[in-house]
Amino acid sequence: MGGVGFMLLTHDRPAQTLRLVDRLTQSFQQPPIVCHHDFDKCPLDVKTFPSHVRFVRPHISTGWGTFGTVSAILAMMRTLLDHPSIPEWFALLSGADYPIKSAEHILRELETAPYDVYMQVEKIDGRTFPRPWHRNCTKRYFGGSFRIPIVSRTLHPDWHLVTIRSRLMPFLDAPFSAGFSCYAGEVWFTANRRTVERVLTYHDTQPRLAWKYAHRRNVDESYIQCIVGNDPTLRVADGCRRYTVWEGTSAHPKVLTVDDLPGLLKSNAHFARKFNAEVDRVVLDRLDALVSPPP
Repeated sequence: MGGVGFMLLTHDRPAQTLRLVDRLTQSFQQPPIVCHHDFDKCPLDVKTFPSHVRFVRPHISTGWGTFGTVSAILAMMRTLLDHPSIPEWFALLSGADYPIKSAEHILRELETAPYDVYMQVEKIDGRTFPRPWHRNCTKRYFGGSFRIPIVSRTLHPDWHLVTIRSRLMPFLDAPFSAGFSCYAGEVWFTANRRTVERVLTYHDTQPRLAWKYAHRRNVDESYIQCIVGNDPTLRVADGCRRYTVWEGTSAHPKVLTVDDLPGLLKSNAHFARKFNAEVDRVVLDRLDALVSPPP
């Protein structure tokens, strides 16, 4: 046991996912890798991947920001815990991620730093809004949600989600209370085995948060963060060590190119996103040469 294992959450561009797998395999000396690919969104031939890569089957529908994405992450956690070589660290990546530090650098920091998890975990109290994102999180996660049967425009039966928020009815915010706060942050993280075990134990024994989040949006940015943030035994680093560039009000980070190399290499991040080999393959080639040169 030891080292780092990888959980890849993918839904498109199988060739780029395979390139990421090859880079991780070479840099980290064939680490345990689990991939959850949403086959409903894009076909992928698992036979083209190395034999040490495991796929979560059957796959789970991972609509953007839905609880299905959380379920896929939890499934990958369980699969890595069942691996013959259980890693000490679990790193969640998308297929658009790529390492921007050497394996030696990443492993050295993980093994020597006094943290259990690298994750953005910000408290959302529903009353103060240091930045607009906190207000958005309050709208997403507080209040009570109810599904009302409706008839769609095509005259088919459907459901409409109604959320009621009221400071006069705090029971609508359950399970959030003075003893259990709401937290949110980026989806991506690197966590040690103890953290993963505590997340899974909470999920298996405390269903109220999963019930609340079952039909809400953007819950992949809050569910695991709530579990981690409310666990006083876990030591949380400031940030997930992922490099991203956000432009304007876009809901997605900028696609990184060779022009971003200076910023990538100066950052303290371990991985960056997002890359698109169809837009700029050269930046990945340069990272291979600079970060993971051949032996």
